[in-house]
Amino acid sequence: MGKQTGHRSLVYGYFLEYGKMRKGFLFGLIIIFTLVVETICLSQENSRVQISLFSSRDGLSDSRITVLFKDSRGYLWVGTANGLNRYDGYGFRKYAHRFRDTATIAGNCIRDIQEDSQGNLWILTDRGVCRKDINKEEFVHFFSAKENQKTNDTGVTHLLVTGSGEVWLSGLSGLQRFDKRENRFVKISGQGEHGDGRNRTGLNNTSFLCDTAGGFYVLSAGGEKVLAHYEVPEAGKIHFITPAFFTEKLIIGSEKGLFLYDPLDRETILLNIPGRENAKVTAFYPEKKRVWLAIDGAIYSLGPGQDFPQKRYTAPELQNTRITSVWRDRTGILWVGTGKGLVKICEKHSPFTLWPVVSSKERTRGAQVSAVLSQDTRIWAGTVGDGIYLLDRTTGKVLRHYYAEALDSMSRMTLKKVYCFLQDKRGLVWTGTENGLKVFNRRKNSFIPAGDYFGIKLPDTLPVFSMDTTFDGDIWFGSAGEVYRLAGNMQYLKKYTFQKKPASSDSLPGIYTICQTPDTRIWVGGDNFLGRIEPVFNEIIVLNDFPEEEMNIYRILGSSPDTLWVVTDKGLGMITVNPFSFTVFEDEALTNTSFYAGIMDRRKTIWLGSGNGLVRYNTGFGDFGAMKADFDGELHFNPGGQYVSPEGAVFFGGDGFVLGFHPDSLLKSSSFPKVVIESVRYLSGKDWNDAPVADKIIIRSENLNLLELAFKALDFTDPAGNRIMYMIRGDDDQWHIIPGTKKVYLTDLRNRT
Repeated sequence: MGKQTGHRSLVYGYFLEYGKMRKGFLFGLIIIFTLVVETICLSQENSRVQISLFSSRDGLSDSRITVLFKDSRGYLWVGTANGLNRYDGYGFRKYAHRFRDTATIAGNCIRDIQEDSQGNLWILTDRGVCRKDINKEEFVHFFSAKENQKTNDTGVTHLLVTGSGEVWLSGLSGLQRFDKRENRFVKISGQGEHGDGRNRTGLNNTSFLCDTAGGFYVLSAGGEKVLAHYEVPEAGKIHFITPAFFTEKLIIGSEKGLFLYDPLDRETILLNIPGRENAKVTAFYPEKKRVWLAIDGAIYSLGPGQDFPQKRYTAPELQNTRITSVWRDRTGILWVGTGKGLVKICEKHSPFTLWPVVSSKERTRGAQVSAVLSQDTRIWAGTVGDGIYLLDRTTGKVLRHYYAEALDSMSRMTLKKVYCFLQDKRGLVWTGTENGLKVFNRRKNSFIPAGDYFGIKLPDTLPVFSMDTTFDGDIWFGSAGEVYRLAGNMQYLKKYTFQKKPASSDSLPGIYTICQTPDTRIWVGGDNFLGRIEPVFNEIIVLNDFPEEEMNIYRILGSSPDTLWVVTDKGLGMITVNPFSFTVFEDEALTNTSFYAGIMDRRKTIWLGSGNGLVRYNTGFGDFGAMKADFDGELHFNPGGQYVSPEGAVFFGGDGFVLGFHPDSLLKSSSFPKVVIESVRYLSGKDWNDAPVADKIIIRSENLNLLELAFKALDFTDPAGNRIMYMIRGDDDQWHIIPGTKKVYLTDLRNRT
């Protein structure tokens, strides 16, 4: 398969203070940087699944995964049987216990990881509980109420950190709660205020903690006290409890299967999975309206309208091993911990739709789509030599084929070759053909000459290669060396005639594109030709300063009065109007191909249709991206086959197809990835010094010469495609791209404001 492409940005801010300590001078520097995440995917399927396996060969401290947790900053924490790991999308950072070093993690066998309201991590190990503060690399050790310093295994089996920051433990030594004033765990009675279990406590606002004897505790909404304790002997050893989103009951996963439990009636119902009798649930991840489950080497989900879990994913990476943990992040990636390693399951839904257009004459060949127009639930597809196809946008079926329609006894025109479409402000569909300008007559359900439709005299026998409608509603259309202006009221027709470059040539250029810029100028381009019309002064200007001697211009995209983007057979070009300059870009994505179609979407991104695929150019950041398709055969786009609908959808026509997508759908999720500062170093004199990493970084130095900031973009879908850009407020007027090292070096700091 290919990749999926799109971009999104979000601004994060960090405040850095530095100055001379002795004089008490502090100088403020604010860095604001933005993240652009890009991935690329073309697929005929509705979705596809990518599965990756990370093991000790990829940097994990151990391949035997015990627990997974993603913190509020975006890091994925991976607990193993031999050490803790932090994954940032680029690699793993290991944390291991060192003998007699109380600043390291308490033990190497990680049993659970949770986060409190301050962003600190609480980690349950085989040698006790420890806490890692959000901005520190050291660990603080705590011991349970019954143990002493010499105890190797605390007997604690479950850890719970509530939303309010209360920390609870359960295990062989009973139930314990962390006392913040005494900075230690104290033993708590597990009977609870409603020990008989006959009172529903608002299940969605409570917390649950398993015990070691086939039961669980229910804690208050704030997590300060125990409300009840329930015993469920039918379930055996319980792995998890979560409220059921479809009923006022609890879902319990245990060593004996999946159960639905009613705490009021103490009724336990086994949720059978067809074909999986006595299935063991080994891991789960609850969402608001869905629960993800690990059952006998496969991943299941239980959602609305389902009576039992449905299998979602199975793969060799998940089989013949025990699944110990499941986590699904906001980008839709499912992380699975197994005895073989960390499994990443990424399901991508293709934002692209392909509508086949099969030739009516040769069923084995696709029609060459050279013009596209989307209108409500229909798509007009004009072809070269095969007329016009009207497609159903939802089903892709051909609703009507308009071909070789004789309009009078002389058969003076047909609809064989179609070059362009246009929908005017009244909703009428226009088309330019080899035999003139046509308008769709809804009453007759056919295309008729525009002159006949409006009862005016038009050059209906000339080929019409291009059309555009201007701000005032006028229709402009181009032919061989001529451009016509038809007033919106259909009462006025003006002709502008161009000579081909060079002026001594007798042949006239084909006008392939017409574009009006915000200053009302009309730009036209075509067969080795570029010109401009000044409607106010009725002036025609031919521009001869081409980057190359021979160049066909297929599309002009006007983004401003001063800058134009030009799609040529040599690549993408940019025109600066005053003073005039014409530049053609060079990029790996542009080599060994010719470009025929181009469109600019509402985000000012340019999409180019070439002879062998689709290319994207980001005008804001000045980079190209080639998208290779995995359709049956190459995607070959044709001149003129492009369209942007009023709602922003982009359409391209090619050999045997119409391709459509909405640029907004290329955004991979509704949540933006985090950008974090990994480290801060500064050069004071001749020595490098480390500064503590926090949202507010304070540096006090006698002589600050150089500042180094290392960033990470915590997006795991395609980490290699992540790019970070930064700007210094009040100092920069443009964004700076951070290189592949993801580090920024700032100098001359005294002069920065």
